[in-house]
Amino acid sequence: MTSMIPEQKTPVFAGQSYEIGVEQTGPKSYTYILYDDDSIIERWTGDKHPNSINKTASFVNDCCKKIGEVKIDFDGTEFIYSKDQVKDKVMASFITITSMFNAYVENKEENDLKAKQKQEEEMEQELGVRFDEFGDFLIEHNMTLNQFLFYAAEWLASGETHNILKGTFCHLSTYFLIKPIWFLPLGKAGEGKSVIDESTVAMLPSDVFENGRVTESALHRKSKINGKDYVNGKVMRMKDMGGDRDFEKWSDTIDRYKELTTEGKVEIEMTGEGIDPETQERKVINFQLEGFCSCCITSVNSECFDGQILSRGIDVAPTATNEQVKMFAKYNHGTVASYREWIINSQLALFHDYVRYLKAYVVPNFKVINPYWECLEEWFKETEFYKRNLSLYPALVETVTLLNADYRKKITSEDGQDYLVSTREDNKLIGDLFNPSQGLTNNAIRVFNLLVRKYGNLKPNTLEEPFTEDDAISDWEDYQTGARSLKNCGTLFTVANVRRAASKDNNKYKGLPYGEIIQSLVNNGFVQVMGKVKRGNHNVYALDHWEPVEDMTITFDDECISKYVDEMAPVYGVTCHALLKIINAEKIENTDSGSVAKVKLPPWVSPVGQGVVGGVELMSVGVGNTSSSVGEGVGK
Repeated sequence: MTSMIPEQKTPVFAGQSYEIGVEQTGPKSYTYILYDDDSIIERWTGDKHPNSINKTASFVNDCCKKIGEVKIDFDGTEFIYSKDQVKDKVMASFITITSMFNAYVENKEENDLKAKQKQEEEMEQELGVRFDEFGDFLIEHNMTLNQFLFYAAEWLASGETHNILKGTFCHLSTYFLIKPIWFLPLGKAGEGKSVIDESTVAMLPSDVFENGRVTESALHRKSKINGKDYVNGKVMRMKDMGGDRDFEKWSDTIDRYKELTTEGKVEIEMTGEGIDPETQERKVINFQLEGFCSCCITSVNSECFDGQILSRGIDVAPTATNEQVKMFAKYNHGTVASYREWIINSQLALFHDYVRYLKAYVVPNFKVINPYWECLEEWFKETEFYKRNLSLYPALVETVTLLNADYRKKITSEDGQDYLVSTREDNKLIGDLFNPSQGLTNNAIRVFNLLVRKYGNLKPNTLEEPFTEDDAISDWEDYQTGARSLKNCGTLFTVANVRRAASKDNNKYKGLPYGEIIQSLVNNGFVQVMGKVKRGNHNVYALDHWEPVEDMTITFDDECISKYVDEMAPVYGVTCHALLKIINAEKIENTDSGSVAKVKLPPWVSPVGQGVVGGVELMSVGVGNTSSSVGEGVGK
């Protein structure tokens, strides 16, 4: 329990080991203790202030019994205190403690500041130890921090690693006060939106998040308790917004978060309790919130998302296939489930404290120089919403750099500002995660481009434009009415159609899991389900994206990098030579092969996760000795 007034202690007799201490633990709650040296020999809790304790109080009588007669030696002359004199000394102690209580209250502001400073020092020391422990953990397991993120995400959920990491970096950008980025898992009911949301939350410390489903009255109440900037750097979780009613109910609150995201402050006027004596109307309360926050919303009803919501962040769709979900449900039991729980409670908890330390003691002291900014801009400049992306992607790279602060080169400007220098790895990670074709495997991209060629090509025997969604709708209507067979509908296909079309291309597509690939294309918005075949249960599909997809990667062009350094080094107050030295050193280091982490991955691991973390052993039935593997891991 937090003390209202910490314990105040005073000796009962000069030159003796007896002391009385009193602590106020609540508005009307006090704890009294009699010490002999450091040993507690009497304790009492009650509602009496030290100045109201009288000689008949049970604590006084108990103290006198425990102390008994006291012999004091004054310059060789022995003096014995009688029972009454002992009681007088005990009562005098309460007078002294009352004065100490009064002095503490008079100097409360100073004392609170000292207590806060002591608490902060203890917290910094504790988090510093955990920060070092996480660094040791990475070394012990031969892992980079980014490999750890993939490793943890693979254990949290099956098939959603990229989406989990997208949310992780969006939330960290908000938490580190770089740029508030909303995270929006959208999709059909039961597809796994909540799994993405909950797994992303599990990746990060609890103080990243606040419950976003609160009324304006609750915002006012919380601001009075925690300060008007209590939302600064917070992710406001709205959880699942099922339909129009949810959006209508929380629309005012979401509008406030929009303003905070953009402006960093919002003025709120709300109806209060009671009647204004002058106007005879309900009282009106005006208050202000300050700080930059973001929002996390999952929904099946993306139509309710106006452009102002979508433009503030990243929306993702679940990517896990039925097979991946099945693998998770099948294997997440017994020793595998216990190992997963241990990773969450031990390894991820260690990472949480690492992040907290960065937030409090590293991020405020460093800014970031990304010498590959021009390369990054070249990568996203042709994408939709260029103006939004101009601040979005650099902010995400900055987030990755700060997260890796202990592993990034530092440079100091002429005016003493310390900078961390982003690496190719930082930029490439964001490029890979947020690639427009992300969520698709290389095989899925190849199959989709095959679909575009076969079902989105020029209309047969015409010189007209390629097929469009209107053509797909028209084909579907004709198929339903019987006007045309499925074979004669140029835009419609089944999994069997795709398999046959692919088989004609030699062995290029041989043995691929076409059902899973088509499902992943549906999940990512590249293919849509039109309905079912007649007299059957198989889906009929059409394209939902009509252009071929390229696997976009960032190109690190030396000329582009040199141009940026020449132009921007003076802006940052650093020399071109010093910055190029860091860049060239990193280029040499990047020629080394990637490390293989000494960890175990889950039996449901994706090829992407296994590729990033390394060719490590899977924790699976039939792969090694699973039970001993768990024991070895938990024992470390």
